[in-house]
Amino acid sequence: MSELTPLKHVACLKTQVIDPSPRPLIALEHLQSGTGALRPDAPEDPVAPTPGVADVAPGDVLFGKLRPYLAKSWVADRRVRASTELLCLHPLPGIDSRWLGYLVNSGPFIDWAVATSDGAKMPRTSWERMNAFRIAVPSTARQCAIIDYLDRETTRIDAFVDAKKRLAALVQERFHAAIFHEITGGDTTASDRKGSGLEWVESIPVHWATPPVTANFEVHLGKMLNPAASAGVDHRPYLRNINVQWDRLDLDDVATMHFGLNDRRIYALRAGDLLVCEGGEVGRAAIWHDELRECYFQKALHRLRPKGKANPRYLLYCLWGAANHGVFAVEGNLSTIVHLTREQLMAHRFPWPPAQRQREIVACLDALGESTRVTFTRIERQIDLLEERRRGLITAAITGQIVIPEDL
Repeated sequence: MSELTPLKHVACLKTQVIDPSPRPLIALEHLQSGTGALRPDAPEDPVAPTPGVADVAPGDVLFGKLRPYLAKSWVADRRVRASTELLCLHPLPGIDSRWLGYLVNSGPFIDWAVATSDGAKMPRTSWERMNAFRIAVPSTARQCAIIDYLDRETTRIDAFVDAKKRLAALVQERFHAAIFHEITGGDTTASDRKGSGLEWVESIPVHWATPPVTANFEVHLGKMLNPAASAGVDHRPYLRNINVQWDRLDLDDVATMHFGLNDRRIYALRAGDLLVCEGGEVGRAAIWHDELRECYFQKALHRLRPKGKANPRYLLYCLWGAANHGVFAVEGNLSTIVHLTREQLMAHRFPWPPAQRQREIVACLDALGESTRVTFTRIERQIDLLEERRRGLITAAITGQIVIPEDL
């Protein structure tokens, strides 16, 4: 296995449509990252061929040439077509397609694909560069031994990863259940409850109310991004929908646009403002804590500013509980993009206990939320280690770093 063979002597590139009959079209987004698997939601409906696609037969190996660091690949088990973002590799005689599938998931192959890519934001490699990649090709018998070994070991690792992901989902479900339990006064006995008047909450404690949001918060929609705002000279940082995640702000990529003096008075953020997504994952919310010295917000976000001593964290948990119950999804036009208008948000009603009880609920959920985050971080680290182990095993087996007997 010491002699190195270029990839072009291991596989050839398929680029043509020979059979014009309709087939499902597989694109980059249909491949899982790092697993060599097809996503469950991959298309099954046949479509007519379009320019640039390639016929894919069972045994052909697809590899994502766009952003190759994602390590997206698949050994086809059916007749489909590959989009232009994928290399369709057909194994040459003496090459087992399953071994080729593991090869394109190995560390040296991914490293070569990344090194031969052009472009900063959307790096892309090509067959002209990839076909020079060199690998020691084992005998057919040893290829089969490597395949059997990796099938067995990666199946075990994948089972562990799936179990960890199920555990993470259960932890998240527990937290969501706790949110709904707390914001609806779930510990109150039945005799001390009344109908809520809300479709998504059956009952609440008798001494709770359900005021509209506007009773406790000023609601303001952000500034629209338009050519004039983009071209203006007085650029200031602003938050977009993508910056607002559940109970946290992602400030790794903060955009800027023109904010004149009057705009700055209207759209400035200050500590304690609750930011709520108007579209996308409707209702997703986080609180601004002056993370930046100066910042504003775009029209994709609502800014809810407390009136008096209104508790924005309690309202955040109300929004979270409502979103988990699909409250906002049914209010929009599901045939396009769901939006939560300012008028709808102002009129929304949530279970509203006395101020002291709100503080107690927030303290309880904050503590549970922190515990949930710690558990999530631990599970994610375990998954990362398992996936690292998977990649390491594939690399070691493909490159001959571990010796696998042919009669294993």
